[in-house]
Amino acid sequence: MKRNIGLFASAVVASFVLSACGSNDKPDGNIVTDGNAAMSILQEGEVKFDIERGCMKLFVVHAVDGNGNPIPGLTVDANVIINVKARGALGTIQTTAPLTLTDGSKNFESAHVNAGDKLIILPTSQRHDISYLGDWKIHAVEGNTLKLNGVAYNLETTDQINYVVGNEATYVPGYGSAVAHVEQRDENGTTARVTNDDGYAYFDVVYDLSLVGHIAIVGAHNGDGYRMGAAVSGVLPDCRTPVDTNDSTSNSSTSTCSGSTSGTCPAP
Repeated sequence: MKRNIGLFASAVVASFVLSACGSNDKPDGNIVTDGNAAMSILQEGEVKFDIERGCMKLFVVHAVDGNGNPIPGLTVDANVIINVKARGALGTIQTTAPLTLTDGSKNFESAHVNAGDKLIILPTSQRHDISYLGDWKIHAVEGNTLKLNGVAYNLETTDQINYVVGNEATYVPGYGSAVAHVEQRDENGTTARVTNDDGYAYFDVVYDLSLVGHIAIVGAHNGDGYRMGAAVSGVLPDCRTPVDTNDSTSNSSTSTCSGSTSGTCPAP
């Protein structure tokens, strides 16, 4: 039996209903026309091991309207960052054309941020609007400015954004290049990008064994009309059984965690 090590246990779940309590004049499920909605990312079930692919951790995205009703039929995309090139808490996302994120304290070109890298905006107690949370694809980089792919009709220019920039591949000493990626599917294991009747969409974060103990940032958003997004950050758990861990044919616990940015390895 594989261990169900808690992933992202300390992460803030980005689920915020942005309207007054007690009101029932909001759009019902399957309609997203304003900020009266919420999206969350949660882990679900055990982390699994595949001998050819590595570790697989299931996540679920849940979308509801301002009344708490599920929103079916939303197209959901998700991304993961393990190679952090830049991070900050003073970003400003602007309603330019294209949308941009700027940070006067950074030079993204010097940090080797490239077109195709990902921006993930994380929630804080003061900045948690679903219009900008979650993952964005970077279209171009100019000094302290990132030009973003995507639209958000409900977005307003906002400062003091908490963000991470990077991609899904990193170098692990003693191992080499290590990669994590997202595979989207439904609860039956079928690849899917659309929320079901209960407002859920499912995806796996699939990662090399050498990334166990490494920090990962996961973001998701819908691609339909008014943008909704969510993001979490945490440590990638070990998917192997104790027998696998001690097997001489597999990476040892020490080498597996050598690339950890958390400073500690998961308990065996």
